[in-house]
Amino acid sequence: MIMKNMARIMAFFVSVMFAGILFSAEADWRQVKTGEGIVVFTRGVEGSDLDEFKGMGFVDASPEVVNNVLDDISSLSSMVSATVSAVLVEKGRDETRIIYYEIGTPWPLENRDIVFSNTVIRTREVITRKFQAVTHPQYPPRKGKVRMTVMAGQWTLVKKDKGTLASYQVRSNPAGNIPVALANFASRDVPYKTIRALRELVKQPRYQQTGPL
Repeated sequence: MIMKNMARIMAFFVSVMFAGILFSAEADWRQVKTGEGIVVFTRGVEGSDLDEFKGMGFVDASPEVVNNVLDDISSLSSMVSATVSAVLVEKGRDETRIIYYEIGTPWPLENRDIVFSNTVIRTREVITRKFQAVTHPQYPPRKGKVRMTVMAGQWTLVKKDKGTLASYQVRSNPAGNIPVALANFASRDVPYKTIRALRELVKQPRYQQTGPL
């Protein structure tokens, strides 16, 4: 068991090191946090003071099982502790959905909310979930909440031996009066905590099924 775990950890770090080289050459990603086999990178965004972030980590489940967790809107409350509500607004014929999401913020800041689309793209070895902020007539900006209108990113789930290399990348703007330094610092924890929570959620039996949840 120890040797198997060591081999899995080594395989993960080889993947991360290779990916890190690609990120650096591609777009100046900076490693800002690591722990429990999870690595977090950030990079600047042209025309903005807010950083983009990417987290990577091995999850001991297949891409299909990981995708089942991410498909379950109720799982957001487990992955993001500040979740206030998450609602399925619209479901398309393909694997595209529109979701309304509200996140709590410490007083005296107002809660943030956002409407975003999520599209799943599948290949034999990779499942990609692309999401971005959109507008929807059923969910216009609401009084007492700050509407986020800038957000884009993706989950990339790469099939590995007995598991998945999960990558979570987001570029967003929380809007309103939040100090840039605070927003950038907080972004380091978001992918780290999300992937760590994902590792626990995939253990639940209901996500092991292959059909719709």
